[in-house]
Formats: sequence, C-alpha cells, structure tokens
Amino acid sequence: MENKEMKRNNVNAKATPWAEERFGLFKLDDATLLKESQKQLGMAKSYIDELKDTISKQQLLIQQLQKGENKDLRKEIKKDDLYQQILNENKALREKNKQLKAAYDIALSRLYQAEKNANCA
Repeated sequence: MENKEMKRNNVNAKATPWAEERFGLFKLDDATLLKESQKQLGMAKSYIDELKDTISKQQLLIQQLQKGENKDLRKEIKKDDLYQQILNENKALREKNKQLKAAYDIALSRLYQAEKNANCA
C-alpha cells in the first residue's frame, strides 16, 4: 500500500513544475526555469523594440520640425496663445515703427524747409 502511494506522489511531483519542497518552498525544474526566462527575455526584447520604434519616430518628428515639414504641428503652434501674443506684439511694434518713420520724415522735411528759409533770408 505504501509503495502505491509513493508511486502516486512521484507521478504527481513530475506532473507539476516543482519536484520537491524544501524549507516551505518548491524547487522548480530546469525546463520550467528555462521557459520562464525565455518568456521574460522575449518580453524584454519586445519592450526594447518598442522603445527603438518610439525613438525613431521622435527623431523623424524632430527632423520634420527642423525642416518645417509638419503642417499639423505648425498649425497647432500657430493656435497657441503665446504665439498669438507674440504676433500681436510684433504687429504693434511694426505699426509704431511705421508711425515713427512717418514722424521722422515730417521732422526731416521741416528741418530742410527751415534751413532752406534760413538760407534764403
């Protein structure tokens, strides 16, 4: 009877991934460890490939931005509040520059007229 129980325990031990219990822990057989390590290695390789793909996409985006080829991003940047504020300030400065040029031209013509009147008199 004991012999049959031992055989049954051996069959059950071989059917499970752990062969024997030591200190309350089960020892895994080599095949199970190998399968698990290959699984983890595959997951790591997949993650590395995903990161490489992400890096290449980001590098392509950087190159497009440097060349000004990405129209969608340029449109998004132009909608940005800071960009609009800079455009408005630039427009105001251009208008003020135009006014100052006109005032300079008027002052210069008045100076020319004053010199001309002074020479005639």
